[in-house]
Amino acid sequence: MARGWLDSGAGEGYTLARVHQWIAQGAVVLFDELDEVLVKLTEADGKVFTDNLLKLIADALARAEGRQPRLKVLITCRTQYFPTPRAQNSHFTQSGRGEFGPARYQAMVLLPWN
Repeated sequence: MARGWLDSGAGEGYTLARVHQWIAQGAVVLFDELDEVLVKLTEADGKVFTDNLLKLIADALARAEGRQPRLKVLITCRTQYFPTPRAQNSHFTQSGRGEFGPARYQAMVLLPWN
């Protein structure tokens, strides 16, 4: 949102400050269809993009001023985007996420709905 947000004016005026307020109250932030962005980026740029999405967690901790924020971040991606489960896990867990190691993140495969 800080880099640009296409606001049609039909909503309640979403702002970055308002998003931070929701996060402080305990939000689940959903980034859907990561593969739609990654397919347009180099592997390195894709990792930077994903890192920036996950920075919300560190940012929420910094803003919490000693309290434990109740933030959850969910990122969805088509399973066929990554050639192997190892490539998927590597993308999300082996990028040096600051104080958060691989144990902090969990990758799951959802089976088709039927």
